[in-house]
Amino acid sequence: MKEALQITEVDNDNIIVPAPKKLAIIQLSRLGDLVQTCISMEGLKTSNPDIQTTLFARKKFARPLMFILKDFFDEIILLPNLNEAKDTIDGHRLLLDSLNQVKNTTFNACINLSYSKSSGWLTTFLKSNYKLGLSYNTDGEVIIPDKWSQYIYSVVMRGTFNKINLVNIFQKIIGTNAEPRVITNPNNNYNRITINPFSSSEKKNWKPNKWVEIIFKIAKKHREKTVAIIGGKNDRHMAKVIEESPILAPFRSRINFHVGNTLQENSQIIKSSDLIISHDSLTAHMASFYKRPNIIISLGTVRVEETAPFLENSFLISPTTNCFPCFPNDQCSDYKCHADVSYQLVSEVIDRVLNETSMENVSFKDLPVFLTSSAQVFKTKFSSEGLLTTTSMTETTLKAKNLFGSLLRVATLFLHQNIEETIPFPRISRELHQDFLQTLLGLQHLYELAEFGKKYSRFILEEVTKTTPNLVEIKSYSTKIDEIDHLQNLLSKTYSLLIPVIEIHTVKKANLIGNNIVELTESSFWCYDQCSKMCSILYDLIENTLAESKHNLAQSRTPEV
Repeated sequence: MKEALQITEVDNDNIIVPAPKKLAIIQLSRLGDLVQTCISMEGLKTSNPDIQTTLFARKKFARPLMFILKDFFDEIILLPNLNEAKDTIDGHRLLLDSLNQVKNTTFNACINLSYSKSSGWLTTFLKSNYKLGLSYNTDGEVIIPDKWSQYIYSVVMRGTFNKINLVNIFQKIIGTNAEPRVITNPNNNYNRITINPFSSSEKKNWKPNKWVEIIFKIAKKHREKTVAIIGGKNDRHMAKVIEESPILAPFRSRINFHVGNTLQENSQIIKSSDLIISHDSLTAHMASFYKRPNIIISLGTVRVEETAPFLENSFLISPTTNCFPCFPNDQCSDYKCHADVSYQLVSEVIDRVLNETSMENVSFKDLPVFLTSSAQVFKTKFSSEGLLTTTSMTETTLKAKNLFGSLLRVATLFLHQNIEETIPFPRISRELHQDFLQTLLGLQHLYELAEFGKKYSRFILEEVTKTTPNLVEIKSYSTKIDEIDHLQNLLSKTYSLLIPVIEIHTVKKANLIGNNIVELTESSFWCYDQCSKMCSILYDLIENTLAESKHNLAQSRTPEV
């Protein structure tokens, strides 16, 4: 960010006064994303006190959170609901109408942290010396110039491989330091447990009967605690079902319903709670924002590592269902992932967290197998670089996509930030072993194609620097590069684990930097070089993982003397 923001100066009576740096942040996503954005902005004002920050957000989401947003942004531009636009032209008109107060402002930097068409066009319309994130060129083509936004567009938005927390990614894009966040006053006894049984999506929501069981267990076992049920206006119908449950009748004096309160009112309840329990929702991120202990039940479309509360010692419970996590548009009739997380497991996790004075001491290694056969418990922790990690606290069968996602995280952090992150060698099943042997073969093919891409890019550079370049030769080399790109895309159909690697390369290739054939070809060379290095790192990681697994298997078969 220090490189992105430039100081302009004005001469006033021979005194040079630095003009304030202006930073625009675009976040048109939902409430939880806005809170995550605020967490990502922490420390920016301290390290850069002369920055003036402007937030562009949707009115329906920003207005209820104004009590938080005002502490991070000097100016907040509330945008209309662009979904009401009749067509693209009408949508552009609505955007432009809402920009009147900044139409004469030139920002030093503009960062788009949401990846919708609306946010892309907004980034395009704003005047800024430097733009990060998605925008459009004059031909309506997508432009994503920076590597972390390219990562979001190619990996986060297009699959379930990402294992890097969104707050950490936002911090990398904004340029803020990644500081570990720990629970404040963990031993304060507020005698209150706050529960939000609701979320914005049915796919992420347990049915009320399961929550009734959870509330019943808490009220029965922890008689010194009161239970606060919070939620929005749209949750009142479900809240009524819970409130009228007969088994909760004996405890109604200790169960308080605050469903329909304002977010600011419910934030005060969250701040003064011993424990917050919810689905992956705004409440989870509010608990993280106020650094309060929390337990999250992750279902449906939730990606545990990606959206985990940005706080050390949070606990997350998720199913091991094969189709988890799914996509919002995936059809589902039975919600098997909901059934795979039992209320007994959640109750056990709650009890263990409440019975320990320190979150560090909570253990789940001895949980009964019948509770963890279809679900697992994660715990969050920060690395020495301030990166959030999620560690499984229960034994579970590892999926190929999860392991490859973890290795992709290691490779990405090394290539993008020169961070050497280590992960423990996992246990690998025979089936997984075979999957990764195939993936090694795919990585070898992809590596070779990337090396060919470098070769023909170099040939073009050599040709164009000659006194009389041969246009036929240049065209021939360009055709070879097109064939390489086509073959790379074909590899994703055979080796599904390589999809994110190929997507990253494709997005980078579509955003080459340069204004002439020499600059573009040089950019192409380095793009293939990055792909080649990614393949090499992943190949070594997988090879070492398989070798360690084979060694451990041989050790376990060696009879004791």
